[in-house]
Amino acid sequence: MPPPQPSRRVLVPSHVSLRVFDEETVLLNLDSGQYYGLDAAGTAFWQAMQEAGTIEGALVTLEEHLGVERGRLHTDLERFCQDLRSRGLIELVSG
Repeated sequence: MPPPQPSRRVLVPSHVSLRVFDEETVLLNLDSGQYYGLDAAGTAFWQAMQEAGTIEGALVTLEEHLGVERGRLHTDLERFCQDLRSRGLIELVSG
């Protein structure tokens, strides 16, 4: 896995629509027509990234609320972001 880049901002492209239902989130890539569902953990990651605006900020928030070790959180959040990015559901922008 590449070294962490915590200052990356997470942006939702205009071709992505989303809806949060309690502890689940559904994302729709309007370009491909594919839906992608997030479970409770994925929704917590998603909300933390949206509120914090950066991966580093999301890590701080998640660490405080979940009580999980930071290294593990970083690995999981990085995989989560790369999966969403590969599906065209987010963009990662440095700075």
